[in-house]
Amino acid sequence: MLAALSGGAWLLLPAGQAHAERLCVKWEIRTEDSGMGIQAGPNAGGTEDKYAGANAGATASALGVRVRISRPGWAQTYDTAPGSGCVDWSDSSWSGDYDVRVYGYQTDANDNVVRIHDSQSDSCAVAPGATYSLLIQDYTPSGGTDVMKVGDEIGRWTTQAMLGYGLYRYHDGVHDKTIHAGFDEGNGDGQCNSSAHDGTLNSFITSGRHCVQYSDCAADDDRRKKFLVGHEFGHALTALHYGDKAGATNGDEPGADSGWLGITDDNSCANSSVYDITDVEWSSIAFREGFAHFVSAKIFNDREKSASTGLYEGAFHWGGSHSQDLQRPNRGQVSASDNRYDDLCCASTSGCGTGTGVIGDWMRFLWDWYANEGFLGSCTQQPTKLNMLWLYTRTRQEGGLLRNNYFQKLQDGADAMNLPTCLEDGMLDIHAALNGVDQ
Repeated sequence: MLAALSGGAWLLLPAGQAHAERLCVKWEIRTEDSGMGIQAGPNAGGTEDKYAGANAGATASALGVRVRISRPGWAQTYDTAPGSGCVDWSDSSWSGDYDVRVYGYQTDANDNVVRIHDSQSDSCAVAPGATYSLLIQDYTPSGGTDVMKVGDEIGRWTTQAMLGYGLYRYHDGVHDKTIHAGFDEGNGDGQCNSSAHDGTLNSFITSGRHCVQYSDCAADDDRRKKFLVGHEFGHALTALHYGDKAGATNGDEPGADSGWLGITDDNSCANSSVYDITDVEWSSIAFREGFAHFVSAKIFNDREKSASTGLYEGAFHWGGSHSQDLQRPNRGQVSASDNRYDDLCCASTSGCGTGTGVIGDWMRFLWDWYANEGFLGSCTQQPTKLNMLWLYTRTRQEGGLLRNNYFQKLQDGADAMNLPTCLEDGMLDIHAALNGVDQ
């Protein structure tokens, strides 16, 4: 028989020859929130580091993806390597074509799993739904390394690709956990929601699983928003790290309350019964949402100094035509030396843009502490990604959490982490004050 090789050549395979093959799977994706440059300031035009051009379409290695290779009378299931998206396989008694089924199911080196499924339920009592999959028929192995591209830039496969990439980029200290991702299609009423908190989505973290949902309505389709995909993943990852520790409890962060009742600032900062990056919020919500933002930001940004500014720059998109600046609020329009950024919070209709609310402050505070340029004094140590998960976990372990005391509890949690004193006390407090979250 003839087998197609890359480059258009053909290979004659004698009947009955054993296959020793290598298959590499790649997702075909298209996002809607990539490469949206920062509006102003020292890093104007700056973008995230990863998949910045994906709004025009891109390929992403299907790291740790599950595949089933079959032909009449034979089938084997494999997971591609978490670092390459490739798998070596063999079949000693066949020289014909194969079927390959690629699942919306990816693993990492720590045996964690992210999967997409077809249930719209917001219950996580059991693993929900059936795993989505794609069938590729008439695959003819080349006898070498084959690249198989799947997904056709369809929304749900972009979601899966970004979940798998998130797991590859951020899994330190998390083992044997599963994140189940479904899609909210509105059940006919057109009302869709992306969430990691509805129903019992986060009610089984002590059992090693967390569910999330992504909006899939014509008027509100979040499946191609990689930062939002990473945000809900961030909720699940932080909660699952906390959930396997002694004394952990299921469900929301204690005291989480989106109904801010206090005063707003002189710029009439927006607030409602829901939370947003532009809102004034209780510290319980700002802590929770700020951590989810940070995880998403870290997935798509490297901790590398900019040659032009000397700072660890980064970008994060959350609505609008420009990205948030991880070093400066208001899409880069406020100097990094200014402080009390929450006093600059303003309504989106006032022309100042978004990213100037309390949740944005917390995201930048966490990024600043993680980056820690050491610009004040000689403390140049930097937290690891695992340290950041422990900061979340230690805060929740402190107990006595109320809607308005999360920063104080975070300080206590940091003191229990055995980090360098200048980092857990001095620099943490400095970065908190510079971003206005120390209250």
